[in-house]
Amino acid sequence: VNREICPKPISASQPISLKTYPNPTTEILRLEVNVNSSENFNYEIIDGVGRIMKKGNLEFFENNVKELDVSELRNGTFWIKLMSKNSLNIKPFIKN
Repeated sequence: VNREICPKPISASQPISLKTYPNPTTEILRLEVNVNSSENFNYEIIDGVGRIMKKGNLEFFENNVKELDVSELRNGTFWIKLMSKNSLNIKPFIKN
């Protein structure tokens, strides 16, 4: 009898509570993250064909809001990808 041992499932990143506004936006995209303590996040702004248009690092404190300047982006649909050590969230936004 051939018995395969199932490996433990890989722990997937947990989604974080991310709100983005205003959407659509012209200059500033606000990111609101629900965290209980200080947490560092990397972000990427990705265009419709998967190119990274902007990236950086943000530190969020308890439930605060950060602003990203998106005025240099061309008009269109983009995705903001927010990643920390244990979490990931991706949200679309429109730049007008």
